[in-house]
Amino acid sequence: MKMENLRFRFLGSEREDAVWGRPAKVLLGCHYDTKLYDEFEFVGANDGGSGCGLLMEMASVLAAKYPQLAREVELVFFDGEEAIGEDIIYPTTAGFDRQNAYDGLYGSHYYARQLRMKPRTQWPQAVVIVDMIGDRNLNIEIPANCNERLIDLALKSANEVGAGKFVGRSRSGVTDDHVPFHLLGIPVVNFIDFDFEPWHTEGDVLSTISSESLEVSGAVVVRFLQNFLLQGSQ
Repeated sequence: MKMENLRFRFLGSEREDAVWGRPAKVLLGCHYDTKLYDEFEFVGANDGGSGCGLLMEMASVLAAKYPQLAREVELVFFDGEEAIGEDIIYPTTAGFDRQNAYDGLYGSHYYARQLRMKPRTQWPQAVVIVDMIGDRNLNIEIPANCNERLIDLALKSANEVGAGKFVGRSRSGVTDDHVPFHLLGIPVVNFIDFDFEPWHTEGDVLSTISSESLEVSGAVVVRFLQNFLLQGSQ
């Protein structure tokens, strides 16, 4: 099965080769694939679709209103986040290079392996993932297997835009596209609402998500980028 990641940078007034020749400080990603089922047609309006919608709107907002932020960000739409089998299986660091050791996270795993072949100076300073952030009953809980400093910054950012009640901290880790980068030692944060009843069912359709939830999620991520990039990423 062929898979393909989609990567985007903001050109502004720069030449394309100059933009791609330097590392982005932040990788902002989602997955654009959806789960395959033989029993029914899975739409994935929230699980896959909401993150894509957010990143596409983020591209427009950053370019128009925050061009200095935009030039430091790479948008990545990962393929193959969903497992081909029933559940995602992903190894610890020991199994990172074993092609048959995992099922799921194919696109992010590939990207992380490509990064590892480059000098660390070419790595992003942070990886930010958004997933299932369109639920009408929005309840983002940042997984425990994220960078502690970035979790704190995410909670601070949510409070600053009046969205503190929608964003909290989970006691559990989640196997998602942030994990391959976490294993490399890159600071990661994942904005995910895993409390979504229609998850991986035929009920994950457009009526389960809301523009208000997407707007809240987008405002939090924009403020997070502002705090991380403008107030010092070190």
